[in-house]
Amino acid sequence: MTYEQELLLRSVQSLLNIEDNVALQQLLSEMHPVDVAGVLTALADEDRQRLLLLLDVERVALVLVELDYESQFRLLHLAGAARASAVLVKMPADEVAELLRSLEPAAAERLLQLVGGQEAISLRNLMVYPADSAGGIMTNEFIALRENMTAQQAIDVMRKIGPDAETIYYIYVTDQADRLVGVLSLRELIVAAANQEIGAIMTRSVIKVAIDTDQEQVAKTIARYDLLAVPVVDERERLVGIVTFDDAIDVLEEEATEDFFRTQAAVTAPVEGEFSSPALARSWRRLPWLVALLVGELFAGSVIAGFAKTKESVAILAFFIPVLAGTAGNIGTQSLTMVVRGLATGELTGRQAWRVIGREAQVGLVVGLVCGVLLFGIAFLWHGMLLVAIVVALALLLNMVMATVAGSFFPLLFRRLGIDPAIASGPFIATFLDVTGLFNYFWLATFFLDRFYQG
Repeated sequence: MTYEQELLLRSVQSLLNIEDNVALQQLLSEMHPVDVAGVLTALADEDRQRLLLLLDVERVALVLVELDYESQFRLLHLAGAARASAVLVKMPADEVAELLRSLEPAAAERLLQLVGGQEAISLRNLMVYPADSAGGIMTNEFIALRENMTAQQAIDVMRKIGPDAETIYYIYVTDQADRLVGVLSLRELIVAAANQEIGAIMTRSVIKVAIDTDQEQVAKTIARYDLLAVPVVDERERLVGIVTFDDAIDVLEEEATEDFFRTQAAVTAPVEGEFSSPALARSWRRLPWLVALLVGELFAGSVIAGFAKTKESVAILAFFIPVLAGTAGNIGTQSLTMVVRGLATGELTGRQAWRVIGREAQVGLVVGLVCGVLLFGIAFLWHGMLLVAIVVALALLLNMVMATVAGSFFPLLFRRLGIDPAIASGPFIATFLDVTGLFNYFWLATFFLDRFYQG
Protein backbone atom coordinates (compact mmCIF):
# COMPACT_ATOMS: atom_id res chain seq x y z
CA MET A 1 0.00 0.00 0.00
CA THR A 2 1.40 3.40 -1.01
CA TYR A 3 1.76 6.36 1.33
CA GLU A 4 -1.22 8.10 -0.32
CA GLN A 5 -3.37 4.99 0.09
CA GLU A 6 -2.41 4.74 3.75
CA LEU A 7 -3.50 8.35 4.26
CA LEU A 8 -6.85 7.63 2.61
CA LEU A 9 -7.34 4.57 4.79
CA ARG A 10 -6.59 6.55 7.96
CA SER A 11 -9.00 9.31 6.88
CA VAL A 12 -11.77 6.79 6.25
CA GLN A 13 -11.15 5.06 9.57
CA SER A 14 -11.21 8.38 11.41
CA LEU A 15 -14.54 9.35 9.86
CA LEU A 16 -15.93 5.91 10.64
CA ASN A 17 -14.89 6.27 14.26
CA ILE A 18 -16.64 9.63 14.67
CA GLU A 19 -19.58 8.47 12.52
CA ASP A 20 -19.45 11.51 10.23
CA ASN A 21 -21.37 9.97 7.33
CA VAL A 22 -21.68 13.23 5.39
CA ALA A 23 -17.95 13.82 5.30
CA LEU A 24 -17.37 10.13 4.63
CA GLN A 25 -19.68 10.16 1.63
CA GLN A 26 -17.93 13.25 0.29
CA LEU A 27 -14.51 11.63 0.68
CA LEU A 28 -15.61 8.39 -0.98
CA SER A 29 -17.14 10.27 -3.91
CA GLU A 30 -13.78 11.96 -4.57
CA MET A 31 -11.77 8.73 -4.38
CA HIS A 32 -10.96 6.59 -7.39
CA PRO A 33 -12.74 3.20 -7.39
CA VAL A 34 -9.36 1.47 -7.17
CA ASP A 35 -8.56 3.35 -3.96
CA VAL A 36 -12.01 2.63 -2.53
CA ALA A 37 -11.45 -1.06 -3.29
CA GLY A 38 -8.10 -0.92 -1.46
CA VAL A 39 -9.71 0.67 1.57
CA LEU A 40 -12.51 -1.91 1.66
CA THR A 41 -10.04 -4.81 1.67
CA ALA A 42 -8.23 -3.30 4.67
CA LEU A 43 -11.35 -2.80 6.84
CA ALA A 44 -13.25 -5.15 9.08
CA ASP A 45 -16.55 -6.58 7.81
CA GLU A 46 -18.63 -4.24 9.96
CA ASP A 47 -16.94 -1.16 8.52
CA ARG A 48 -17.11 -2.57 5.00
CA GLN A 49 -20.85 -2.96 5.37
CA ARG A 50 -21.22 0.66 6.51
CA LEU A 51 -19.26 1.91 3.50
CA LEU A 52 -21.28 -0.21 1.08
CA LEU A 53 -24.46 1.39 2.38
CA LEU A 54 -23.03 4.89 1.96
CA LEU A 55 -21.92 4.34 -1.64
CA ASP A 56 -24.48 4.54 -4.44
CA VAL A 57 -25.14 1.37 -6.44
CA GLU A 58 -23.23 2.51 -9.55
CA ARG A 59 -20.22 3.36 -7.42
CA VAL A 60 -20.26 -0.03 -5.70
CA ALA A 61 -20.36 -1.74 -9.10
CA LEU A 62 -17.28 0.20 -10.22
CA VAL A 63 -15.46 -0.70 -7.02
CA LEU A 64 -16.25 -4.41 -7.17
CA VAL A 65 -14.71 -4.91 -10.62
CA GLU A 66 -11.37 -3.81 -9.13
CA LEU A 67 -11.42 -6.72 -6.64
CA ASP A 68 -10.78 -10.44 -6.93
CA TYR A 69 -13.77 -12.78 -7.17
CA GLU A 70 -13.61 -13.95 -3.56
CA SER A 71 -13.72 -10.35 -2.31
CA GLN A 72 -16.56 -9.52 -4.72
CA PHE A 73 -18.67 -12.36 -3.41
CA ARG A 74 -17.91 -11.46 0.20
CA LEU A 75 -18.90 -7.81 -0.28
CA LEU A 76 -22.09 -8.73 -2.14
CA HIS A 77 -23.02 -10.91 0.81
CA LEU A 78 -22.35 -8.02 3.22
CA ALA A 79 -24.42 -5.65 1.09
CA GLY A 80 -27.57 -7.73 1.51
CA ALA A 81 -29.82 -9.36 -1.08
CA ALA A 82 -31.65 -6.29 -2.35
CA ARG A 83 -28.56 -4.12 -2.72
CA ALA A 84 -26.51 -6.99 -4.16
CA SER A 85 -29.19 -7.51 -6.82
CA ALA A 86 -29.02 -3.83 -7.84
CA VAL A 87 -25.20 -3.88 -7.90
CA LEU A 88 -25.02 -7.01 -10.07
CA VAL A 89 -27.32 -5.41 -12.65
CA LYS A 90 -25.01 -2.37 -12.83
CA MET A 91 -21.80 -4.40 -13.17
CA PRO A 92 -20.52 -5.28 -16.68
CA ALA A 93 -22.08 -8.54 -17.81
CA ASP A 94 -18.74 -10.18 -18.60
CA GLU A 95 -17.42 -9.34 -15.12
CA VAL A 96 -20.49 -10.89 -13.49
CA ALA A 97 -20.18 -13.97 -15.69
CA GLU A 98 -16.54 -14.39 -14.62
CA LEU A 99 -17.57 -14.04 -10.97
CA LEU A 100 -20.28 -16.68 -11.38
CA ARG A 101 -17.83 -19.10 -13.03
CA SER A 102 -15.49 -18.76 -10.06
CA LEU A 103 -18.17 -19.77 -7.55
CA GLU A 104 -19.59 -23.10 -6.54
CA PRO A 105 -22.72 -23.93 -8.59
CA ALA A 106 -25.05 -23.40 -5.63
CA ALA A 107 -23.56 -19.97 -4.82
CA ALA A 108 -23.64 -18.95 -8.49
CA GLU A 109 -27.30 -19.96 -8.74
CA ARG A 110 -28.18 -17.84 -5.70
CA LEU A 111 -26.63 -14.79 -7.34
CA LEU A 112 -28.44 -15.49 -10.60
CA GLN A 113 -31.72 -15.60 -8.72
CA LEU A 114 -30.88 -12.22 -7.20
CA VAL A 115 -30.37 -10.77 -10.68
CA GLY A 116 -33.46 -12.37 -12.20
CA GLY A 117 -35.28 -11.41 -15.40
CA GLN A 118 -33.62 -10.92 -18.77
CA GLU A 119 -30.27 -10.10 -17.16
CA ALA A 120 -30.09 -13.58 -15.62
CA ILE A 121 -30.89 -15.17 -18.98
CA SER A 122 -28.12 -13.16 -20.64
CA LEU A 123 -25.66 -14.19 -17.95
CA ARG A 124 -26.56 -17.86 -18.36
CA ASN A 125 -25.95 -17.50 -22.09
CA LEU A 126 -22.49 -16.06 -21.44
CA MET A 127 -21.60 -18.81 -18.99
CA VAL A 128 -22.05 -21.64 -21.50
CA TYR A 129 -18.82 -20.73 -23.30
CA PRO A 130 -15.37 -21.90 -22.13
CA ALA A 131 -13.77 -19.36 -19.80
CA ASP A 132 -10.64 -19.08 -21.97
CA SER A 133 -12.48 -18.45 -25.25
CA ALA A 134 -13.79 -15.31 -26.94
CA GLY A 135 -17.28 -16.29 -25.81
CA GLY A 136 -16.06 -16.66 -22.25
CA ILE A 137 -14.58 -13.17 -21.97
CA MET A 138 -17.00 -11.21 -24.18
CA THR A 139 -19.83 -8.97 -23.07
CA ASN A 140 -23.23 -8.79 -24.72
CA GLU A 141 -23.62 -5.10 -23.82
CA PHE A 142 -22.83 -3.45 -27.15
CA ILE A 143 -24.52 -1.15 -29.68
CA ALA A 144 -25.75 -2.69 -32.94
CA LEU A 145 -27.79 -0.74 -35.48
CA ARG A 146 -29.25 -1.28 -38.97
CA GLU A 147 -27.46 0.16 -41.99
CA ASN A 148 -30.53 2.02 -43.30
CA MET A 149 -30.61 4.24 -40.22
CA THR A 150 -29.56 7.86 -40.65
CA ALA A 151 -26.76 9.34 -38.57
CA GLN A 152 -29.27 11.40 -36.57
CA GLN A 153 -31.45 8.35 -35.88
CA ALA A 154 -28.37 6.42 -34.77
CA ILE A 155 -27.36 9.18 -32.36
CA ASP A 156 -30.88 9.27 -30.92
CA VAL A 157 -30.79 5.50 -30.33
CA MET A 158 -27.36 5.73 -28.73
CA ARG A 159 -28.61 8.32 -26.26
CA LYS A 160 -31.15 5.75 -25.06
CA ILE A 161 -29.09 2.56 -25.00
CA GLY A 162 -25.56 3.99 -24.69
CA PRO A 163 -25.49 4.14 -20.86
CA ASP A 164 -25.95 0.36 -20.67
CA ALA A 165 -23.31 -0.46 -23.30
CA GLU A 166 -19.78 -1.56 -22.40
CA THR A 167 -18.35 0.86 -24.95
CA ILE A 168 -19.89 3.39 -27.35
CA TYR A 169 -16.77 4.17 -29.36
CA TYR A 170 -17.62 1.50 -31.94
CA ILE A 171 -21.08 1.12 -33.46
CA TYR A 172 -21.66 -2.24 -35.09
CA VAL A 173 -24.03 -2.65 -38.01
CA THR A 174 -26.08 -5.81 -38.53
CA ASP A 175 -28.61 -7.01 -41.09
CA GLN A 176 -32.10 -8.40 -40.46
CA ALA A 177 -30.60 -11.76 -39.45
CA ASP A 178 -28.25 -10.07 -36.94
CA ARG A 179 -25.22 -10.85 -39.12
CA LEU A 180 -22.33 -8.43 -38.74
CA VAL A 181 -22.00 -6.38 -41.93
CA GLY A 182 -20.05 -3.30 -40.86
CA VAL A 183 -18.64 -1.03 -38.18
CA LEU A 184 -18.14 2.70 -37.71
CA SER A 185 -16.56 4.79 -35.01
CA LEU A 186 -18.32 7.33 -32.84
CA ARG A 187 -16.24 10.04 -34.51
CA GLU A 188 -17.42 8.99 -37.98
CA LEU A 189 -21.01 9.05 -36.80
CA ILE A 190 -20.78 12.50 -35.20
CA VAL A 191 -19.17 14.20 -38.19
CA ALA A 192 -21.57 12.61 -40.71
CA ALA A 193 -24.48 14.57 -42.14
CA ALA A 194 -27.65 14.11 -40.09
CA ASN A 195 -29.60 12.54 -42.96
CA GLN A 196 -26.77 10.30 -44.21
CA GLU A 197 -27.38 6.56 -43.82
CA ILE A 198 -24.78 4.79 -41.69
CA GLY A 199 -24.51 2.08 -44.35
CA ALA A 200 -22.80 4.66 -46.56
CA ILE A 201 -20.16 5.61 -44.01
CA MET A 202 -19.49 2.30 -42.26
CA THR A 203 -16.49 0.03 -42.91
CA ARG A 204 -17.60 -3.29 -44.37
CA SER A 205 -14.29 -5.07 -43.82
CA VAL A 206 -14.58 -5.78 -40.10
CA ILE A 207 -11.85 -7.27 -37.92
CA LYS A 208 -13.68 -9.94 -35.91
CA VAL A 209 -13.10 -13.19 -34.03
CA ALA A 210 -15.08 -16.42 -33.82
CA ILE A 211 -16.85 -17.28 -30.60
CA ASP A 212 -14.53 -20.25 -29.92
CA THR A 213 -11.27 -18.33 -30.54
CA ASP A 214 -8.75 -18.74 -27.73
CA GLN A 215 -8.67 -15.72 -25.41
CA GLU A 216 -4.95 -15.14 -25.98
CA GLN A 217 -5.50 -14.95 -29.74
CA VAL A 218 -8.35 -12.49 -29.16
CA ALA A 219 -6.07 -10.27 -27.08
CA LYS A 220 -3.36 -10.44 -29.74
CA THR A 221 -5.89 -9.43 -32.41
CA ILE A 222 -6.90 -6.36 -30.39
CA ALA A 223 -3.24 -5.45 -29.86
CA ARG A 224 -2.25 -6.07 -33.50
CA TYR A 225 -4.94 -3.81 -34.94
CA ASP A 226 -4.95 -1.25 -32.09
CA LEU A 227 -8.65 -1.78 -31.40
CA LEU A 228 -10.69 -0.60 -28.45
CA ALA A 229 -12.93 -3.64 -28.89
CA VAL A 230 -13.32 -6.57 -31.27
CA PRO A 231 -16.70 -8.08 -32.24
CA VAL A 232 -17.41 -11.77 -31.64
CA VAL A 233 -19.48 -13.73 -34.15
CA ASP A 234 -20.96 -17.23 -34.14
CA GLU A 235 -20.78 -19.84 -36.89
CA ARG A 236 -23.50 -17.98 -38.83
CA GLU A 237 -21.63 -14.65 -38.64
CA ARG A 238 -24.21 -13.29 -36.19
CA LEU A 239 -22.90 -10.67 -33.78
CA VAL A 240 -23.13 -12.14 -30.29
CA GLY A 241 -20.79 -9.95 -28.25
CA ILE A 242 -17.64 -7.85 -28.06
CA VAL A 243 -14.33 -8.15 -26.21
CA THR A 244 -13.05 -4.80 -24.99
CA PHE A 245 -9.51 -3.51 -24.64
CA ASP A 246 -9.48 -3.74 -20.83
CA ASP A 247 -10.46 -7.41 -20.99
CA ALA A 248 -7.64 -7.99 -23.49
CA ILE A 249 -5.17 -6.42 -21.06
CA ASP A 250 -6.42 -8.76 -18.32
CA VAL A 251 -5.96 -11.75 -20.64
CA LEU A 252 -2.42 -10.74 -21.59
CA GLU A 253 -1.55 -10.25 -17.93
CA GLU A 254 -3.03 -13.64 -17.09
CA GLU A 255 -1.19 -15.38 -19.93
CA ALA A 256 2.08 -13.62 -19.11
CA THR A 257 1.74 -14.63 -15.46
CA GLU A 258 1.03 -18.21 -16.46
CA ASP A 259 4.04 -18.29 -18.78
CA PHE A 260 6.27 -16.79 -16.11
CA PHE A 261 5.20 -19.35 -13.51
CA ARG A 262 5.79 -22.18 -15.96
CA THR A 263 9.11 -20.77 -17.09
CA GLN A 264 10.28 -20.67 -13.49
CA ALA A 265 8.69 -24.05 -12.71
CA ALA A 266 7.21 -22.49 -9.58
CA VAL A 267 3.75 -24.03 -9.74
CA THR A 268 1.84 -26.41 -11.98
CA ALA A 269 -0.50 -23.53 -12.86
CA PRO A 270 -0.70 -19.97 -11.56
CA VAL A 271 -3.56 -19.48 -9.16
CA GLU A 272 -5.24 -16.35 -7.89
CA GLY A 273 -4.28 -15.49 -4.33
CA GLU A 274 -1.14 -17.62 -4.46
CA PHE A 275 0.58 -15.79 -1.62
CA SER A 276 -2.42 -16.11 0.68
CA SER A 277 -3.00 -19.83 0.03
CA PRO A 278 -1.93 -22.39 2.68
CA ALA A 279 1.74 -23.33 2.77
CA LEU A 280 0.91 -27.02 2.27
CA ALA A 281 -1.07 -26.30 -0.92
CA ARG A 282 1.69 -24.08 -2.28
CA SER A 283 4.28 -26.72 -1.47
CA TRP A 284 2.29 -29.41 -3.25
CA ARG A 285 2.05 -27.32 -6.42
CA ARG A 286 5.83 -26.83 -6.51
CA LEU A 287 6.90 -30.31 -5.38
CA PRO A 288 6.46 -32.27 -8.66
CA TRP A 289 8.67 -29.82 -10.55
CA LEU A 290 11.37 -29.78 -7.91
CA VAL A 291 11.44 -33.59 -7.63
CA ALA A 292 11.87 -33.86 -11.39
CA LEU A 293 14.71 -31.33 -11.26
CA LEU A 294 16.27 -33.19 -8.33
CA VAL A 295 16.42 -36.38 -10.39
CA GLY A 296 17.96 -34.42 -13.25
CA GLU A 297 20.66 -32.97 -11.02
CA LEU A 298 21.56 -36.50 -9.91
CA PHE A 299 22.73 -37.10 -13.46
CA ALA A 300 25.05 -34.13 -13.06
CA GLY A 301 26.42 -35.74 -9.93
CA SER A 302 26.96 -39.01 -11.74
CA VAL A 303 28.97 -37.17 -14.42
CA ILE A 304 31.31 -35.79 -11.75
CA ALA A 305 31.61 -39.24 -10.18
CA GLY A 306 32.43 -40.77 -13.57
CA PHE A 307 35.39 -38.43 -13.98
CA ALA A 308 36.53 -38.66 -10.36
CA LYS A 309 40.02 -39.78 -11.33
CA THR A 310 40.54 -36.75 -13.57
CA LYS A 311 39.26 -34.40 -10.87
CA GLU A 312 41.49 -35.94 -8.22
CA SER A 313 44.59 -35.75 -10.40
CA VAL A 314 44.10 -32.00 -10.95
CA ALA A 315 42.05 -30.78 -7.99
CA ILE A 316 41.92 -27.22 -9.26
CA LEU A 317 39.40 -28.33 -11.91
CA ALA A 318 36.66 -28.31 -9.25
CA PHE A 319 37.22 -24.60 -8.66
CA PHE A 320 35.87 -23.69 -12.10
CA ILE A 321 32.69 -25.80 -12.00
CA PRO A 322 30.42 -22.98 -10.63
CA VAL A 323 31.83 -20.51 -13.17
CA LEU A 324 31.14 -22.79 -16.14
CA ALA A 325 27.68 -23.83 -14.95
CA GLY A 326 26.56 -20.33 -13.98
CA THR A 327 27.76 -18.60 -17.15
CA ALA A 328 26.19 -21.19 -19.46
CA GLY A 329 22.96 -21.08 -17.48
CA ASN A 330 22.80 -17.30 -17.74
CA ILE A 331 23.17 -17.11 -21.52
CA GLY A 332 20.83 -20.11 -21.97
CA THR A 333 18.15 -18.34 -19.96
CA GLN A 334 18.61 -15.22 -22.10
CA SER A 335 18.03 -17.22 -25.30
CA LEU A 336 15.04 -18.98 -23.75
CA THR A 337 13.47 -15.67 -22.72
CA MET A 338 13.93 -14.11 -26.16
CA VAL A 339 12.43 -17.09 -28.02
CA VAL A 340 9.48 -17.60 -25.66
CA ARG A 341 8.66 -13.90 -25.95
CA GLY A 342 8.92 -14.03 -29.74
CA LEU A 343 6.58 -17.01 -29.93
CA ALA A 344 4.12 -15.44 -27.48
CA THR A 345 3.90 -12.17 -29.42
CA GLY A 346 3.81 -13.87 -32.81
CA GLU A 347 7.09 -12.25 -33.87
CA LEU A 348 8.56 -15.71 -34.51
CA THR A 349 6.53 -17.87 -36.88
CA GLY A 350 7.11 -20.73 -39.29
CA ARG A 351 10.56 -21.25 -40.78
CA GLN A 352 11.74 -17.93 -39.45
CA ALA A 353 11.59 -19.34 -35.93
CA TRP A 354 14.00 -22.16 -36.75
CA ARG A 355 16.60 -19.73 -38.13
CA VAL A 356 16.77 -18.35 -34.62
CA ILE A 357 18.71 -21.44 -33.49
CA GLY A 358 21.53 -20.64 -35.90
CA ARG A 359 21.52 -16.97 -34.97
CA GLU A 360 21.57 -17.74 -31.25
CA ALA A 361 24.41 -20.22 -31.83
CA GLN A 362 26.36 -17.39 -33.48
CA VAL A 363 25.73 -15.23 -30.42
CA GLY A 364 26.93 -18.06 -28.21
CA LEU A 365 30.07 -18.43 -30.32
CA VAL A 366 30.95 -14.72 -30.21
CA VAL A 367 30.21 -14.30 -26.51
CA GLY A 368 31.87 -17.64 -25.74
CA LEU A 369 35.08 -16.61 -27.51
CA VAL A 370 35.26 -13.34 -25.58
CA CYS A 371 34.47 -14.96 -22.21
CA GLY A 372 36.72 -17.92 -23.01
CA VAL A 373 39.73 -15.70 -23.70
CA LEU A 374 38.99 -13.75 -20.52
CA LEU A 375 38.70 -16.91 -18.43
CA PHE A 376 41.86 -18.34 -20.03
CA GLY A 377 43.85 -15.32 -18.91
CA ILE A 378 42.41 -15.38 -15.40
CA ALA A 379 42.98 -19.13 -14.97
CA PHE A 380 46.56 -19.00 -16.25
CA LEU A 381 47.58 -15.93 -14.26
CA TRP A 382 45.88 -17.21 -11.10
CA HIS A 383 47.04 -20.83 -11.09
CA GLY A 384 49.88 -20.87 -13.63
CA MET A 385 48.70 -24.09 -15.31
CA LEU A 386 48.47 -23.73 -19.09
CA LEU A 387 46.55 -26.98 -19.65
CA VAL A 388 43.92 -26.09 -17.07
CA ALA A 389 43.51 -22.64 -18.59
CA ILE A 390 43.03 -24.17 -22.05
CA VAL A 391 40.52 -26.73 -20.75
CA VAL A 392 38.33 -24.22 -18.88
CA ALA A 393 38.40 -21.75 -21.82
CA LEU A 394 37.38 -24.41 -24.38
CA ALA A 395 34.73 -25.83 -22.01
CA LEU A 396 33.24 -22.37 -21.49
CA LEU A 397 33.13 -21.74 -25.25
CA LEU A 398 31.49 -25.09 -25.96
CA ASN A 399 29.01 -24.76 -23.09
CA MET A 400 27.92 -21.25 -24.10
CA VAL A 401 27.27 -22.30 -27.68
CA MET A 402 25.33 -25.33 -26.44
CA ALA A 403 23.39 -23.16 -23.99
CA THR A 404 22.18 -20.74 -26.68
CA VAL A 405 21.21 -23.64 -28.94
CA ALA A 406 19.33 -25.39 -26.12
CA GLY A 407 17.66 -22.17 -24.96
CA SER A 408 16.31 -21.51 -28.45
CA PHE A 409 15.72 -25.10 -29.59
CA PHE A 410 13.55 -26.41 -26.77
CA PRO A 411 10.81 -23.73 -26.97
CA LEU A 412 10.60 -24.23 -30.76
CA LEU A 413 10.46 -28.00 -30.35
CA PHE A 414 7.67 -27.81 -27.79
CA ARG A 415 5.77 -25.39 -30.04
CA ARG A 416 6.05 -27.83 -32.96
CA LEU A 417 4.75 -30.64 -30.73
CA GLY A 418 1.73 -28.54 -29.76
CA ILE A 419 2.94 -27.93 -26.20
CA ASP A 420 3.08 -24.50 -24.56
CA PRO A 421 6.66 -23.26 -25.21
CA ALA A 422 6.79 -21.78 -21.71
CA ILE A 423 6.98 -25.33 -20.37
CA ALA A 424 10.58 -25.37 -21.61
CA SER A 425 11.40 -23.68 -18.35
CA GLY A 426 14.60 -22.09 -17.10
CA PRO A 427 15.18 -24.66 -14.35
CA PHE A 428 14.84 -27.54 -16.84
CA ILE A 429 17.23 -25.82 -19.25
CA ALA A 430 19.61 -25.25 -16.34
CA THR A 431 19.47 -28.93 -15.37
CA PHE A 432 20.14 -29.99 -18.96
CA LEU A 433 23.10 -27.62 -19.14
CA ASP A 434 24.46 -28.83 -15.79
CA VAL A 435 24.63 -32.39 -17.09
CA THR A 436 25.98 -31.65 -20.57
CA GLY A 437 28.24 -28.84 -19.36
CA LEU A 438 29.95 -30.98 -16.75
CA PHE A 439 30.35 -33.80 -19.26
CA ASN A 440 32.00 -31.44 -21.76
CA TYR A 441 34.28 -30.01 -19.08
CA PHE A 442 35.57 -33.27 -17.70
CA TRP A 443 35.75 -34.94 -21.10
CA LEU A 444 37.98 -32.11 -22.35
CA ALA A 445 40.02 -32.27 -19.14
CA THR A 446 40.50 -36.03 -19.51
CA PHE A 447 41.41 -35.70 -23.19
CA PHE A 448 44.08 -33.04 -22.64
CA LEU A 449 45.45 -34.20 -19.31
CA ASP A 450 45.88 -37.84 -20.39
CA ARG A 451 47.99 -36.65 -23.32
CA PHE A 452 49.91 -33.66 -22.02
CA TYR A 453 49.78 -33.47 -18.22
CA GLN A 454 52.98 -34.53 -16.48
CA GLY A 455 51.87 -33.93 -12.88
